[in-house]
Amino acid sequence: AIEVGGDFYDIRNYDNSNLITIGDVSGHGVTPGLITMIIQTIISSIITQNKSIRVKDLYNYLNNILIEKIKKLDMRIYVTICLLKEIGNGNFRGCGKHNDIIIYRSEEKKIEIIETKGIWLGISEDISDYIQEYKFKLNKDDIMILYTDGLSEFYTDNGEMFGDKLKEFIPEINEKSSEEIVEKILDEFENFKKISSCESNNRDDVTLLVIKKL
Repeated sequence: AIEVGGDFYDIRNYDNSNLITIGDVSGHGVTPGLITMIIQTIISSIITQNKSIRVKDLYNYLNNILIEKIKKLDMRIYVTICLLKEIGNGNFRGCGKHNDIIIYRSEEKKIEIIETKGIWLGISEDISDYIQEYKFKLNKDDIMILYTDGLSEFYTDNGEMFGDKLKEFIPEINEKSSEEIVEKILDEFENFKKISSCESNNRDDVTLLVIKKL
């Protein structure tokens, strides 16, 4: 049971597009694991019933239903989550408050940070006024990196975080496939952990998703 966590990601097709979800439920153990399954089930149910739903409305409905479930289970949790809808030609529309999205721009050879704005799930019953959408586009060979804080906020005894190292590391491996980039990042992460004497303070789930525009 101690291996069960609250990190999750999912990719679903609806309305002739893809919905990418990544999130992290507060806490650790069976309860956050249960909430992740509830969230994924709710999303699947909503987009099955309404394939043309806007990502902002999907986020609002998700919160409403999740709040009801949390009350019934007598829990106190919140969820950092990002919903990204791919709407064609590399264009994305997203909402939800989660870790910043890292994008490597191939043509400019630089890192761009997309700030996820809005409000977490499970904080309030009415979040409609706080949901903010963000838009961006991936061009050919651009790389999008989605992750949870177990990766980005792992730190060494001198306070260096892997998230900072990650931004420096991506330009060196940008020509590889998405699968290879994932492997390289996780290898680098394991090496980073070896130089840390704070591992006992860094025990968190790690989720990583890399998408490269072909």
